[in-house]
Amino acid sequence: PLPHEFILNRDLLAQLYPSFAEGATPFFTLNWSKYAEFLTFRGGLDPVTG
Repeated sequence: PLPHEFILNRDLLAQLYPSFAEGATPFFTLNWSKYAEFLTFRGGLDPVTG
């Protein structure tokens, strides 16, 4: 898929990062641990998946 399709189609993004199946709700409710698969919470992106 083209890069912009990941923004428009949540299912494509959820295939790579399952936490995005819930959308941006965990981000706005400060439940950032849902995004642990690509955030390290130690000051940056995970070098493997980020």
